[in-house]
Amino acid sequence: MLRGTGEVIGMKQNLGDADRAGRMLIAGVLTIVFFAIPRSTANTVIGLAAVALFVTSLAGWSPLYFVLRRSTRSDKDVKPLPAPPAPPGA
Repeated sequence: MLRGTGEVIGMKQNLGDADRAGRMLIAGVLTIVFFAIPRSTANTVIGLAAVALFVTSLAGWSPLYFVLRRSTRSDKDVKPLPAPPAPPGA
């Protein structure tokens, strides 16, 4: 990750904090539904959707938003990283 840029290996984050929280919440609900219903094709689809939402929420980057050139990230979502400690004797 490049310091303070919000980029991971050249991919700029395109999910804002509210979007990430909403995805995490929906992923949690889908996970509960996944374990509550009997095994079926629908169960597999629900499980895959939950994993996709969880991973995109953690990464802060959505491939669909990238293709559509959309972003919910704003300047207030960017949190600067703390400066590294000074070397001893400097």
